[in-house]
Amino acid sequence: MVMRQTDTAFGPRQMTGAFFAPEAPLPGGEEKGSPTGDRCGDCPASPWWDAHVHLDRYSDPKAVLARARAAGVAFLLAVATDAASCRRLLALKRRFPGRVGIAFGLHPERKIWNRDEVESVLELLEAHADEVDAVGEVGLPHYILPETERARPPWEAVEVLDAFLDAAVRLGKPVLLHAVYHGASIALERLRRAGVARAHFHWLKAEPDVLARILSEGYFVSVTPDVLVRARDRDLVRRVPLAQLLLETDGPWPFDGQPAEPAWIPRVGAAVAALLGLDEAAVRRTVWENGRRLLNGRI
Repeated sequence: MVMRQTDTAFGPRQMTGAFFAPEAPLPGGEEKGSPTGDRCGDCPASPWWDAHVHLDRYSDPKAVLARARAAGVAFLLAVATDAASCRRLLALKRRFPGRVGIAFGLHPERKIWNRDEVESVLELLEAHADEVDAVGEVGLPHYILPETERARPPWEAVEVLDAFLDAAVRLGKPVLLHAVYHGASIALERLRRAGVARAHFHWLKAEPDVLARILSEGYFVSVTPDVLVRARDRDLVRRVPLAQLLLETDGPWPFDGQPAEPAWIPRVGAAVAALLGLDEAAVRRTVWENGRRLLNGRI
């Protein structure tokens, strides 16, 4: 694999708004709680959860978790973007036991790749495999590429994805994917090649035939707060079996000018329930069980 000097930008989609919130040092001290204990006061046995959020990008993760808890969101899966992000998330998981799951990965929206950065994240994944719940955020670039190159992402990006998929299989971890439009079908083939059993296509945008193939493999697909306002996302909800649907915020990515956060998940769930003509409690229970299957019970 040929690597060059790193470009840490994520591309136009991630470079604006609140995604790069100022990083605050994480205060010391571990919160009370246990992975199997009371996460959320009066939450039901199967509460809401956020399947994809960048917890380390908030200036005050503790406040974000408190608002989530008050809204009935008992658990979130925090995804990494690079080696520094992995280390911050590990500290957050230790600080908030039972409330934060973590995924280690390298965000794919970059034009050039750095071998040291890739290897650093893979080494962190291996070193902390007992504490890491998933591999992610990994995938293929789209937004950062010129429109004429989006149908065929750089081969070194595919090689990096393969390296993370192989690690996921070896360690028995699910994969959280950033793979949209043309990249979705390519990522699906790489998952098949690697033999990945459990995967989540986060905030998927793909043609109906590609979505059908993803679902036929038993993989999960998520919707974001966009489902409240965008017809494309509402159509996705109708096409995905509830048993393969997840809810996420991708926070602090902004929606309607405000940085999303896990406390919004009940609104997303209510929109899904309305679209499917189901009781919100039934959606909540199924989505929670989907999380247990994706994370092999680590929720």
